[in-house]
Amino acid sequence: MAWYLRAVQLEDGRWSCRHGLHEFDLHHDLVECIKHLRLVAESIGPSEFFMHPYGAEVSRIDDP
Repeated sequence: MAWYLRAVQLEDGRWSCRHGLHEFDLHHDLVECIKHLRLVAESIGPSEFFMHPYGAEVSRIDDP
């Protein structure tokens, strides 16, 4: 089973690192957000990554 980790852009432009409804923290830069999600994945196991830009469609990040 893979965990779903998400980078969600907020209205103010910051990015939230999320797993389900749990928000780990916020980042001003998408790259930093994805780096943090990679670290989270190392501790919880196999994961899939998704990006939710504010006002746009969700997309899968194939190679975070």
